[in-house]
Amino acid sequence: MTSSRPDAGISNPATPPRIEILLVDMNGRLRGKQIPIEAEDKVWKGAVRLPASTQSLDIWGDDNDDLTQISLTLGDPDGAVIADRASHRPMPWAPMGSSQTLATMHTLAGAPHFCDPRAKLAAILERFKEKGLTPVVATELEFYVMEGSSRETGVPMPPSILTCKGVPNGFQLYEMDAVDSMQPYLDLVRAYCAEMGLPADATTAEFGAGQYEINLNHKADAMAAADDCIYLKRVVEQAARKLGLKSTCMAKPYSDQAGSGLHVHASLIDKDGRNVLDAKGASRRCSNP
Repeated sequence: MTSSRPDAGISNPATPPRIEILLVDMNGRLRGKQIPIEAEDKVWKGAVRLPASTQSLDIWGDDNDDLTQISLTLGDPDGAVIADRASHRPMPWAPMGSSQTLATMHTLAGAPHFCDPRAKLAAILERFKEKGLTPVVATELEFYVMEGSSRETGVPMPPSILTCKGVPNGFQLYEMDAVDSMQPYLDLVRAYCAEMGLPADATTAEFGAGQYEINLNHKADAMAAADDCIYLKRVVEQAARKLGLKSTCMAKPYSDQAGSGLHVHASLIDKDGRNVLDAKGASRRCSNP
């Protein structure tokens, strides 16, 4: 039987499917659990548990209890990992039938954890709602693609196709050769985005060797836009891994190359459809924000 999946022939079809429930920690890293597909009900019943201190881990994975006093100081209590069905997506790099969902950490008493970024964003959006305002948000994610050996050597290197005898070909800003050279990777990224329903738009080469940017179309749902961006970070890494490459959204993986950023575009639409941030067109209705 021929698979229609974008990475057909790469995945092992004999591996059983799974569901992953994912928390975004305060540094934007994904943490969570893999759960067998036959136990999926516990995800939607709110029965998944992780230490509440998961949300306070630093970039190295240290809970810094001496600063936060919410880990061993309290006996490292569990929190409830509450999945958001609106964020449920297929997981195209995993066995057929696998899926993933983002979640918010809650205390066992039912309150959102004060360290959880999605809980913070939800609270901010509630304040906008009370004022009759709707944030419309789009993001642009920059990242580097590197040789897969970079993880083993500890020395980041651009993909060999973008170098000459190991030396980067130079600045590649908007250069189509740099896009064409990495087309198999970029095609897989776009195929994953399509399967997950991510609104990926333009792809451009940026300054650094192996540096790219993918734009996500705007949404009048800031939580969904943030979720899309988190998922895109995962997509670019998973696609690289499938092809023996490495991808990173680190701000500065090379000391002598351009840094990577995350651009966030935002407008505020009032109840009459006007963009209140548009000083020149404040009186014009915004039919397509």
